[in-house]
Amino acid sequence: MKKNIKILSLLLVLVLTLVLSACGDPEKLEAPEIFLNETSISWLGIENSNGYKVFVNDEEFETTSVVFDLKDIVESSYEITVVALGDGKDFADSDPSNKISITPANKVELDKLPVVSGKLSYKLKVSSNADVLGFVFEVSFPNDKLTLTEANVKWNTNVPTNWVRDVNVEEGLVTIAITGLDPISVRLLQTFLTLEFTGTDANANVKVESFVIDNG
Repeated sequence: MKKNIKILSLLLVLVLTLVLSACGDPEKLEAPEIFLNETSISWLGIENSNGYKVFVNDEEFETTSVVFDLKDIVESSYEITVVALGDGKDFADSDPSNKISITPANKVELDKLPVVSGKLSYKLKVSSNADVLGFVFEVSFPNDKLTLTEANVKWNTNVPTNWVRDVNVEEGLVTIAITGLDPISVRLLQTFLTLEFTGTDANANVKVESFVIDNG
């Protein structure tokens, strides 16, 4: 009899343990780590997540993707974080991700790409702190080492198709002008065109000599 009572007591303890475990707090999901690539943020998928909430300043956006495009969000500054969403039962929402802070500025950058098929290429990236009606860029290059033609200025889809485009190449200097009637937002640094030089001298000095942004 005592043996049966002891077995029943052990079973009762086991059942209570299982019940208490089932009633415990849900497991908190791992926080994402976010990265910015031009106008998009991205992160690795979080196991057991039901989706993600993206915070941009005071706005919230829900998504099931691991990429979120900020291109159409126009702000004077950006504070961005992401939370992985749990199911509210077994898994709780994660802590916020790392924060990405951006203050738009009038900026032009050249980003050198690897040499491919005898061509040394540079992406030309731009951003502005206000809506833009046009740009003028002057980029210099050593014409004894590199060659550039108008056909080797490759336009990105970020440039509106109805904008007027003009390219002039002479003696180691390319001048590029683009303008349109409808303003566009380029608050976040993004590629507008690619310069494909013939030549493989990776140490050739290619640089932005000047730029004008019509955002007045």
